[in-house]
Amino acid sequence: MQLQPERLGSPEILAADTVEWTLRIPEDLYFFQGHFPQAAIVPGVALTQWAIQFAAEQFQRAAKIDALSTLKFQQVLRPGEEVVLEIRDQPDKGSTHFRYYRGDIAHASGRIHWAHD
Repeated sequence: MQLQPERLGSPEILAADTVEWTLRIPEDLYFFQGHFPQAAIVPGVALTQWAIQFAAEQFQRAAKIDALSTLKFQQVLRPGEEVVLEIRDQPDKGSTHFRYYRGDIAHASGRIHWAHD
């Protein structure tokens, strides 16, 4: 069982503070267990966790968050689908914006507010 989406290629650097990954949702994603047996969808908590992890890796942040805001889950993602994850870091605000999309379809978005040690 997979815990992560499959990264298709290297990240695309759009600007010093913005990066995109093309991801594929695995058919055997762990989070599909019980969510939902007849029509599996990726839970919002998994999308949020992936965004936190990818942002922490890309922008060398400790993966400690203070808060999440403006979370929106507009369109479900299913097994085998591909999606783009865009992450835009705003170090001056102590936050990072993320969004999952495919073409004109918005799947999810939100803002990560990083904890300060």
